[in-house]
Amino acid sequence: MFYGNKKNTTRLYALFLIMFLLSVTNLSAQNETFNEQDFFNQLNGSYYKLSDTKVKNFTASVTSMKMEMFAKEMWANAEVFPIQLIWLNPDRIFLSQLGVPKISEEKYKEYQEIVNGLKMQLTGILLDLQRFYLSGIFESIPADYTLQTNEEAVQVSFSSKDNVGVTKVKYLVGYNGKNLLLQIYYPSQQKQLNIYPEFKTVKNKWLCTGWSVQTYQNNEIVSGFNVALENRYINEAWVPGEITIKVQQSKKQGQTFYDAIILKNYMFDQSLEASPATTKDH
Repeated sequence: MFYGNKKNTTRLYALFLIMFLLSVTNLSAQNETFNEQDFFNQLNGSYYKLSDTKVKNFTASVTSMKMEMFAKEMWANAEVFPIQLIWLNPDRIFLSQLGVPKISEEKYKEYQEIVNGLKMQLTGILLDLQRFYLSGIFESIPADYTLQTNEEAVQVSFSSKDNVGVTKVKYLVGYNGKNLLLQIYYPSQQKQLNIYPEFKTVKNKWLCTGWSVQTYQNNEIVSGFNVALENRYINEAWVPGEITIKVQQSKKQGQTFYDAIILKNYMFDQSLEASPATTKDH
């Protein structure tokens, strides 16, 4: 469950962290033991980031559980990959739609709907994948941040603005550099996302294994989803092999929707030139 009643442990934990965020006070001037530079060094150096490896770029073929079912029925071959993902170190990502075997016009419309859904899933996941794994949390924090501290953790806050409006962002981070909560608030929409990343230790670094998201509208939980990463060690680098998604909505309590994004055929350090006509930068 990613939302629920007052007995739900996950929600209680979420509420505790939100209350903790609200209770954080600006004690930096009073706390002589807090060293801002050391804190950011810890934040920058504690995570496994692909951008810190020797990998210059990679390409991967992408499909989904839903697409595999369609491909197996259509072509008797589940290994049909409609999308290629391209990553250029440190922070450029492109999606390119690939060709498929011949198909009727009616079936192609069905196929394209599945592809569009996969693109939407990828687009929604890539931003968090970027900050928790590809480039790192430290790189996502702009120069005009503010810090607040208490005895337990540090809150790093900043705002950004685009054509949609202002977005307010808060990271709640332990003094060991571990990210506990990412809170994103959209004032114009009265919408808030609480994101709880998860990590495992790999050679003294935290490698992201997924995250949970709760969406609030007007202070009410309306949906939640969980992303789980199955990481694989290829070419001396950890890369996501399968991304499982579980979604719940408050209007459909008791129902959980599953899908999985599969990444295969990794190729590293190629001579790549991204073409604007065929790729989309994220």
